Amino acid sequence: MNTAPARAEPHLRRWLASATALLVALAAVPAAWWLLPHDHGAAAIAGWHPALNPPPGEPAAAQAAARAVLRSAPVNGQAFRVLAQNAEADSPASQALWAQALAWAPRDIDTRAALADQALEAGKPAAALQHLDALMRVQPALRAPLLEQMLLPELGNPALRTALLDHLQADPPWRPHLATLLARQTQATAGAEALWQQLAARGPLAPAELQARQQQRRLAGDAAGAYQLWREHLPPTLQPYLATVFDGGFETEPGDTPYHWRWPRQAGVATVRDDSHARDGQYALRVEFAGRSLRFDGPRQTFGPLPAGTYLLQASADNRTGNPRAFQWQLHCGRQILATLPLADSPGWQNRQQGFVLATPCNEPVLRLGHAGRTVPERVLRGSLWLDSVQITRQDP
Repeated sequence: MNTAPARAEPHLRRWLASATALLVALAAVPAAWWLLPHDHGAAAIAGWHPALNPPPGEPAAAQAAARAVLRSAPVNGQAFRVLAQNAEADSPASQALWAQALAWAPRDIDTRAALADQALEAGKPAAALQHLDALMRVQPALRAPLLEQMLLPELGNPALRTALLDHLQADPPWRPHLATLLARQTQATAGAEALWQQLAARGPLAPAELQARQQQRRLAGDAAGAYQLWREHLPPTLQPYLATVFDGGFETEPGDTPYHWRWPRQAGVATVRDDSHARDGQYALRVEFAGRSLRFDGPRQTFGPLPAGTYLLQASADNRTGNPRAFQWQLHCGRQILATLPLADSPGWQNRQQGFVLATPCNEPVLRLGHAGRTVPERVLRGSLWLDSVQITRQDP
């Protein structure tokens, strides 16, 4: 019997064995059920698993337990894994045992974790990614922590990044999770940027991935880069609507990025594009109010960086609400209000304009529509408001 001391537990297996990781990953899974071949039955589920987990530092007991299991279940992959863990490291016997463990229990997280660790230690990231991919497919709860704690910090490794790109080409189910986690990075790393560039070079990014890349740049403080990325990937059919205010005539559908028009859902308010009553072009935006008292949270749009200079904000409105307080467009830079443009307070299309001076550049100006009502009666909104021809133009050279 081989009584050689067990190797120090490698990084990935130690991480997977942590209480937090196991609780998150296995909370909804009956203990050891998915690790067992289904023909072993309830008795094996109740009996063999504790036997394969003797107290730490007892390799002889672990080997004895594994051999006892194999006498009654010769194809038990977990038993082969225990023997492999306690065999002489990197020996032919150990490698053969690991191969048997993987063959008979390909869903065993400990086997996959150990083999991923061995591959990483041997400088074989492609092989490690095969096991990590299997782990994330077998246990979806492990996707986010594995990606965030094991892969994202290693994106500076070109070989691992290439292996990761190869796996992403197969569109694994955890690919959206990677984009989501990359979008949350507040600091853009060279490895993450290289991954984005190489992924885009291999084929078009999915819309969610493109949005994630834009969001990551914004979080990293690169507002200009995020906006430029959005412009570069804008479909040709939308290119004619590019201006300081994108699609100021509401000719296109709202989008899912800050640089498109967006209008929040709000009780008592319905916002739709209307092709029956436009000031310019084919469409206008119609806002219908049901007669409730509310703090109106209207359409808004984020712009690319605005340089210092003199500007003109103008817009058209047909106001049939009868409310004495004005609807108004406001341009914000953070908490600072750069310009306010009150709209028409009576029916019929009317154009309004307001000049303003931007003394210092603004990285991410936001234009949004609000209502000036302060008291409860002033906030009661009923009827229709049409909007069209929203523009910001620079007046100085």
